[in-house]
Amino acid sequence: MSLALDSLPESKITIPSGISYVKVNKSTGEIANPSDKNTYFELFLNENIPN
Repeated sequence: MSLALDSLPESKITIPSGISYVKVNKSTGEIANPSDKNTYFELFLNENIPN
């Protein structure tokens, strides 16, 4: 795939203000602990980040 994209310019994605990446535990759906292994990042509006 990289060969097909070589002629295209690289672009940076800017995250709008008020949005945050939060690491979430896949099993519980809650904010992950630093020791959690089964996690993913999800985007949240800052006022909607789960506690």
